[in-house]
Amino acid sequence: MRKLILLSAVLAITASPAFARPGVCISHDNIRNWTAIDDKHIVIEDISHKKALLTLVGTCSGFKYTEQLVIKAPGAMGISCVDVGDQVVTHDGGMRGSCLIRSVEPYTPPAKADEHHDGDHHDGDHHE
Repeated sequence: MRKLILLSAVLAITASPAFARPGVCISHDNIRNWTAIDDKHIVIEDISHKKALLTLVGTCSGFKYTEQLVIKAPGAMGISCVDVGDQVVTHDGGMRGSCLIRSVEPYTPPAKADEHHDGDHHDGDHHE
């Protein structure tokens, strides 16, 4: 049932007229770290400090407590960009969550006035 829901979400995302290549390319092999904004938004950063905001749809949760996530793209190579339809998988205390990437956008951090960032930052915890 979960696979059917994820498949339906992929079809809905890719069938929309707004479906296009992301405005920023971060390759799977170059992800340096990630930060959870909430359970539907993650910022990933590559080795050259380029950042992308991933908007997610699906059943993953608890990013603030997850030490590891995996971004899967069946058929993609390590040099491929993280893209719409890729799967984000979390492992939290033995529980597994799975989301699909709904959008990939360039990310600019909020102004410095927000020194107490609520997100959880993870250096080098991306594994594929």
